[in-house]
Amino acid sequence: MGSKCKKQVNYFIILLGVLTLVLGILIEVHLQMTGETQMPNISRFAGMLTGFGSGILAVGAFRLLRNRFGSKEKLKEREIEKNDERNIQLTRAAYTVAAVGALLLFAILAFIFILLGDYLESWLAIIAMYVEIIIFGIAYKVIGKKM
Repeated sequence: MGSKCKKQVNYFIILLGVLTLVLGILIEVHLQMTGETQMPNISRFAGMLTGFGSGILAVGAFRLLRNRFGSKEKLKEREIEKNDERNIQLTRAAYTVAAVGALLLFAILAFIFILLGDYLESWLAIIAMYVEIIIFGIAYKVIGKKM
């Protein structure tokens, strides 16, 4: 990935963070101005958006500053390390373990939600599990065609 492309990705991450942060703040301000005290779930959602947006903004700004002010040797070393065969295989293995862990987590959550009588949440966990399996299947086909 070229330097210009990395910079555009970082700017996109920053923009996404700012938009999410502002959306969370606007929702909370709207709730406060209208006096909506019966909607604590919307207020929590606004707080989550604000926190998520702040996190994304911080990551994008950190990456942009690191690439802008980092030494050329460090940037070159990071690029070589990123393209190293061993690191690529380690990353793929770690993603595989994480995906299997997520599938197990979704299955366990579905059973726990059923035991608690939360049928909607159980269905959401099952749907999330199937979405992950579908994404795996699509990625397997697409990557298989490229190899």
